Amino acid sequence: MKKFAFLVLTTGLILAGCTKDMPGTDPNAPQDVTFTSYIEGGGLLKGLKSGPADACPNADADYALVVIDGIKYYPSVFTVNNVLYTQAVKLVPGNHTVTVFALMQSAGDPLSKDDDVVVRAAPETAASFSAFVTAALPINFTVSAFEKMEVGIEVLCFEETNYTEFGFAWFKPNLLTIHQKWFFGDFCTEYFENYVGSLYGDFPKVDMPAIFKIEVTRDDAGDGSYSTVIGTYSNEGSYTVDVDGNASALPLGIKYVDRLDVEDKYRFTMYMYQEIMMDEEMEPVFDYVKRTDWYFSDAGTKLYLTPDYTETSEYFDAGEDNVYDFVLGFCVGVPADVYVPGEEEGGEGEETAFAKGGDLNVCFVEDGFGRWGWTNQLTPGTTYNLPIWAGAGQCDTEKGTLVGTLNVVFNGNGTATVTYTMNAPYKLEETHLYIGTAKYPKKGNKYTVAPGQFPDIHGDLASVSTDSYTITVPSGPVYVIAHAVVSGF
Repeated sequence: MKKFAFLVLTTGLILAGCTKDMPGTDPNAPQDVTFTSYIEGGGLLKGLKSGPADACPNADADYALVVIDGIKYYPSVFTVNNVLYTQAVKLVPGNHTVTVFALMQSAGDPLSKDDDVVVRAAPETAASFSAFVTAALPINFTVSAFEKMEVGIEVLCFEETNYTEFGFAWFKPNLLTIHQKWFFGDFCTEYFENYVGSLYGDFPKVDMPAIFKIEVTRDDAGDGSYSTVIGTYSNEGSYTVDVDGNASALPLGIKYVDRLDVEDKYRFTMYMYQEIMMDEEMEPVFDYVKRTDWYFSDAGTKLYLTPDYTETSEYFDAGEDNVYDFVLGFCVGVPADVYVPGEEEGGEGEETAFAKGGDLNVCFVEDGFGRWGWTNQLTPGTTYNLPIWAGAGQCDTEKGTLVGTLNVVFNGNGTATVTYTMNAPYKLEETHLYIGTAKYPKKGNKYTVAPGQFPDIHGDLASVSTDSYTITVPSGPVYVIAHAVVSGF
């Protein structure tokens, strides 16, 4: 098929100089040199296509790769009045030669240029495509003292299959494909009124579109560390609430690179925007909280819940709409591809549990927190046995299960021994404990009831029946919050 070429620069090489009074008299001081290309119609650069003349289908450039006198430069690019400009490169007065000029699109790892893509480029003189430009590479120009330069260079739309016809000896085709995955979440909470004035707006509801972000990392080292950070993407900017209080959000699209010559293993870490604690004025505080990790490789559509990548591993897939829909909370009748446990919930077969008892106990909800559980007032010198309740949402023990007992013994030497003991068949997977004179612990200057922020934690207990702490306690009445993740359900 005949090939058509469309220049992106007015005919001829432009070497324009504009004299400017400079502060100083050093004739060898480096001067600003900018490279320009005309953009037809203010839109995409016209370029080389196999077939009918058309706009270049490639994406817009993020920066330029320019080799001058054997040295690589990577100036960013911008457009003014239909002309694409590079940021200025500093060059000393004298003769210089451009041997490579390519407009590049960033792809994949933002800290590396290895997987970036050529979108438009200037051909070399000996190449067949040099016939489509009036001045092919190399291009010689002269920088004068005290004078800024603009060097116009003609570029053609670049297709990797034609790279030899540009004359590129330096170019190695990028064997990669850009894919995109889409995500949408539903967030359901009994404590929606606590979210008034947050990013969820002034009219939060029981069921709302989730505000979330996803951090993308890649396991380039092959050791399971996923240490290559690709970027973080959020749907926060698309979240809107109309005058009737109805919220909506667009699906979050995440682009990633599939390098065809290697297996790319990715991890998507999802963070939800939620209430995390109460401040000193007992007002809710909101932030993004890590909820889960999803794993996949290359162009795979299955998202695995663990990094096993095997057909027997638990996974989920996008539905017919090609969007991965997730639900966090107690949403009923909401179709979803995967269910994400809420902060009050354990994993499969697990429940969150709190002790309740003592001289006085107060449900977190009564103090304005968006989760259930109890703070219990105890008096040193007395031995206490507090029932441990699992799954007692909104502090309603009729909804819960009595799973064990918390034994608190004040030892008389300024310490207390706290022991969790489970009833069969229940086991302990984690425990979190707070004892202090304040009703609730603090994280910084803010009160919190998030177990992960309690001062004493035993994680990874591996299904034990008992767990104990010996803790220094202040004199006078104290408050105890005892949380556990319990298995056996």
